[in-house]
Amino acid sequence: MKSVIKISFVLFGLIFISGCNDADNEINKKTTSELYSEKTTKLLNDITDENTSFFYCQNIVEPRKGEKTFDAQEFLTDEEFKQVIFEKLNLQKESDYDSIIGFSEELIIDEKLLRKDLNVVLRKEFDIIFSYGSSEKARVNFYEKYPDLFFMSKPIFNKEYNIAVIDFGIGGCLATTPFVVRLIDGRWEFD
Repeated sequence: MKSVIKISFVLFGLIFISGCNDADNEINKKTTSELYSEKTTKLLNDITDENTSFFYCQNIVEPRKGEKTFDAQEFLTDEEFKQVIFEKLNLQKESDYDSIIGFSEELIIDEKLLRKDLNVVLRKEFDIIFSYGSSEKARVNFYEKYPDLFFMSKPIFNKEYNIAVIDFGIGGCLATTPFVVRLIDGRWEFD
């Protein structure tokens, strides 16, 4: 009888410990959107830090929400844009395209993780100032408030998060040809 009780306690203990580990793993798992946001923040920090020619960039306009965040998407058909992504990420087959990250994930830039002199300008604030009918004075005031403004699309990452495709621009608008950025020795660098 004592051995049955001992075995029961041991089994109960193993089940309890196993259940706790599963709960801890669930807490530590990140959603694809959370991981996407973290990788994007690291990319932003790397391409605008003191070791780059874009160090003077202080204010990033929040990327557009939704699927079409690249300027190139305005000028290309969906198939043409898909071909650009295939070429930039060196994709081989349709399943590679289906596994890229960035089209449907929500991007939340955590300003606490950004380098200390990099700020996010809300898209809403930018759109109001540059909408039809806003005054030249409002635009001048905006650029005084946010000097060294730059723009970036939501990046598209390959599934390994070591290659990204982005639109990146300074001043007025994004470039129309997306750039490739690679993670080299733990640091994002333009191709």
